[in-house]
Amino acid sequence: METPLSDIIEKTKRTEANVLRKAGYSKKAVRLLKQQLNFGALEKPDITAKHQSDCGDMLILYLKLDKQTIKDTKYEYVGCRGLEAAASALTEMIKGKTLQE
Repeated sequence: METPLSDIIEKTKRTEANVLRKAGYSKKAVRLLKQQLNFGALEKPDITAKHQSDCGDMLILYLKLDKQTIKDTKYEYVGCRGLEAAASALTEMIKGKTLQE
């Protein structure tokens, strides 16, 4: 009897979480990676910012504004899982803030 694909996927996610924890990622970072909050491109953003670090990781941040307030934000990236966790946390932190904040 073959193992259902859903079981294989769930086992892979648990294994990845264990590897990330052993590598030093916090529980919060692992949770952010699992949820993939705000990942993807934002249609018709008001601001697009791109940053490439010395290590080669690249982050693209999309902002949708209502006057000077960040109404929505999303990100795309090429790089490590640490960048993904940080970008996910960043997008959650800046929603509802003004550009000055």
